[in-house]
Amino acid sequence: ANYTLPNGTVVTSSCTTDGNGIIIDSNRRQDNDNVAYQSSTLIFGNLSFGNGGRGVNVYESDNVTEVNNTTYHNIQDPQLCSLAEQGELSATSASNIDYYNNIAVSAGVALSIEDADTSNDLYHGNLVDGGAAAFTSSTGVVFDSSDRVGVDPLFVAPSTNAATANFSLQSASPAIGIGEPFGTAQRDLAGDRVPANAAVNLGA
Repeated sequence: ANYTLPNGTVVTSSCTTDGNGIIIDSNRRQDNDNVAYQSSTLIFGNLSFGNGGRGVNVYESDNVTEVNNTTYHNIQDPQLCSLAEQGELSATSASNIDYYNNIAVSAGVALSIEDADTSNDLYHGNLVDGGAAAFTSSTGVVFDSSDRVGVDPLFVAPSTNAATANFSLQSASPAIGIGEPFGTAQRDLAGDRVPANAAVNLGA
């Protein structure tokens, strides 16, 4: 598991860009040799909070799976380009992006989920709060009743201050024990072992 905070943004002519906690960028390689990355990419068990840009961003890339990540109050830079259109979890000009068991909490100035110009993305069993999930010019996207929108995950002490933040789940959290099980044993952010095919909490 990884922690990402707080990545700064890059100044352009009129606004800022980048500053993402995690980014999968241009795996299609249109700007290079046009030989696309052929395998899949897994983003698993990360905590991304307080970054200038998005929590997890997939751009011009395909075949990415995001599982059991927690993003919280990213998009901190008020000068970020198209601020209100950015998302804690973001996929733009991408395809076959699968999201399972993630928690995304926006500070309210931007989206929880931004999905734009994509195809065949799948959302299942995610919990988002603080901002809408927006789908723009995307086709074949599945976002179903297993995805919970506007639900507080009830972290113990959420904060963008790394010295005081605690993203463990309270005992009453709606994110406990409802995730898609793992096929193999894993460890969560706290280092606790999660057996294969057992009940899984959402987030990292």
